[in-house]
Amino acid sequence: TATYYDIIDLFGIQVASLVLELTNDEDMLKELGKTKYLKLKMKNMSSWALTIKLCDRLDNACDLVCSNEKFRNNYLKDTIEIINYIMDNRHLTKTQIIIIKDIINKLNLIANEYEYNEYYNLINKTKAKIKAM
Repeated sequence: TATYYDIIDLFGIQVASLVLELTNDEDMLKELGKTKYLKLKMKNMSSWALTIKLCDRLDNACDLVCSNEKFRNNYLKDTIEIINYIMDNRHLTKTQIIIIKDIINKLNLIANEYEYNEYYNLINKTKAKIKAM
């Protein structure tokens, strides 16, 4: 396992700081639960880290077709909740809004493909919120 200082030596302080910021605090994760932890973490992280985290979320959403139904359903629900929370609780850059739009569009395709009717209203409300930004 590479330490913070190993990463500084290899890639510089900016990359090391982003890695540190994006690394989960396992104790807090267990204490708060994954969704609440991610909402708070993403609300408070730097703009650079949030952009990376949103790109990761988009990549994961693209892989949902390969996931089992329980995971896919939970991921869809959690992602919509997290996205709405950060849209309501922090300033977002134009780039971040574009990535969020892409995430929501991908989740909409998944909801349609697997007939997750319970998510249509949530997705449409999120789309409306994005348009209003």
